[in-house]
Amino acid sequence: MASIIAKIKKHGILNSFKIATNLLTFYAKRIPGQIKISLAKKIASCDGILIKNILGNPMVLDLNEVGISHELFLTGIHEAESTAEIRDEIKPGMSIVEIGANIGYYAIIEAKIIGESGKIYAFEPSPTNMKTLKTNIALNSLDNIFTTYPYGVGSKSADQEFFLMSKGNMSSFVPRKEDNIIKKVGTVNIKVVSLDDFFGIDSVKIDYVRMDVEGFEFEVIKGMEGILTAEICPKGLFIEVHSELLNNMGTSCKEFIEYMVRMGYEIKRSRYRGKREICVSSTDKLLDHKLREIGYWETFFVKDQRS
Repeated sequence: MASIIAKIKKHGILNSFKIATNLLTFYAKRIPGQIKISLAKKIASCDGILIKNILGNPMVLDLNEVGISHELFLTGIHEAESTAEIRDEIKPGMSIVEIGANIGYYAIIEAKIIGESGKIYAFEPSPTNMKTLKTNIALNSLDNIFTTYPYGVGSKSADQEFFLMSKGNMSSFVPRKEDNIIKKVGTVNIKVVSLDDFFGIDSVKIDYVRMDVEGFEFEVIKGMEGILTAEICPKGLFIEVHSELLNNMGTSCKEFIEYMVRMGYEIKRSRYRGKREICVSSTDKLLDHKLREIGYWETFFVKDQRS
């Protein structure tokens, strides 16, 4: 990461961005995915780290890991349907909590919408992801909007083992099945905080929460019950509900949704693995869905005005 920063200092952010994207223009149009990745790593400076325009925002992508950086390099977008929806959900001036901010894909989009009067509190426990997140914040000149924390978020404040996976956006506090692509590459002891304890129930205004914590979502919500039920509470949440990983934790998608209902939130829209064609528009429809406990659901919750 130091080498990419040195390059930026030498050439400037704009020129570094042009160098990387111009080098890749030819390859991006003509060569299949994995060959394209391999060639890009060779021609990119800084050992496979490059800068690419993602939805109008320059972002550092690390092609040495097989997760979201590969996807963004190849397609220029992540979770297209949910990306469009989050752009409708977020409004200027909002204060947002990003739990599992990763390298900043959603957070950068949100920051550009909320503007100078807004605030993003970004939690990311992976040391590698946190370095890239901070660089992407700086690349987009958004330092004054962000406060970053190298912590996990859970039901109580404690240190906990965090599993680092080869696919960086799948690193988690929850052990998961490995295969030829998704492998554990290490562990690290991470400070975990309860948001009720960390922020206090009334001390910080939180308008919206986005969460992708790979099966740890029940623990996160239990640790922010006070925030979610306070008089001034988040208007909505975008949560990736990882049904199979919740099952591995001894709970379920059904239990999680019912817990959210008790906190006063209903489902506005939920997509199975982000698919446009498998989408529900109410709590009851997801609870009744045959795929409820399989894979994951990109789920938008909204505060029930009756609660």
